[in-house]
Amino acid sequence: TDGASAEQLAIKIGQAIDLNLMVGPVRLRSVRFVNDPNASIGERFRMRPGRDTETIVRAAFDAENRESTKWQVTFDLTFLDASGKLIDRVNKKHSWEGESSVYNFDSPILTYAVQFIKDVKISFDAKVD
Repeated sequence: TDGASAEQLAIKIGQAIDLNLMVGPVRLRSVRFVNDPNASIGERFRMRPGRDTETIVRAAFDAENRESTKWQVTFDLTFLDASGKLIDRVNKKHSWEGESSVYNFDSPILTYAVQFIKDVKISFDAKVD
């Protein structure tokens, strides 16, 4: 059956965060945040030529769907400051079918705003695709 799940947590750039969120057969095991799309997961921020005002916050989700049925997942990430105020909110979709893999969710954001992100609310819903 279709469904939704959510969790709010402190953001830790470069460190894997255990999640264990599950909707239907789709399970998010962990997420790792980085703030440069050209970096290896866990690598620290590097400026890219011509992109000094904007960066990418990447959420690398380790997820699985052990069933052979294809499920589409809609991710919603809400970045919050220390007082719980909204910095940015983004969403994207991805499908899993009988597999375990890492999904890189890239979100452009102004470089100066990254320092103010303290928490992230991760919501996702899944349905048979």
